Amino acid sequence: MKNLILSLAHNKEGEMEEDWLERFTGLTLEEKRLARLNHEAGCLIAERRLEELTREHFQAMAEVMERFRKDNKWIDEHMEELREKYPDKYIAVFQEKVVASCNPDPLQLNRLREVVENQGIIFEWVAAKFIPREKRIQILALVGA
Repeated sequence: MKNLILSLAHNKEGEMEEDWLERFTGLTLEEKRLARLNHEAGCLIAERRLEELTREHFQAMAEVMERFRKDNKWIDEHMEELREKYPDKYIAVFQEKVVASCNPDPLQLNRLREVVENQGIIFEWVAAKFIPREKRIQILALVGA
């Protein structure tokens, strides 16, 4: 989690980018505020400066987690129609809307991130999930008691 949060504001050389939030043009001012607070919280946690976390940091982290939970719930509730439209593909959902999809190979997964971020959306905020063509049933068995 630490690396995901810190990677948002750092370039490939690991240097802090002053205007890192500006590249996420698909975010509202409120979402940019949440991103800034989440980044600050991540840095404080990584540096073990927990006493500096504020109520505002915790509220922002909770709100981002709630949005992520809602998007995952939306995927589950719309699985049948997603199976028809995106069989055997990965999808990225943001604010209960599919914003990108790709085939399940490693090169395409990197492209999924790129497509999401080109829309000005923070990739770590999307719910990404593989959509199997057919419903899969898992059978769990306890062996040797």
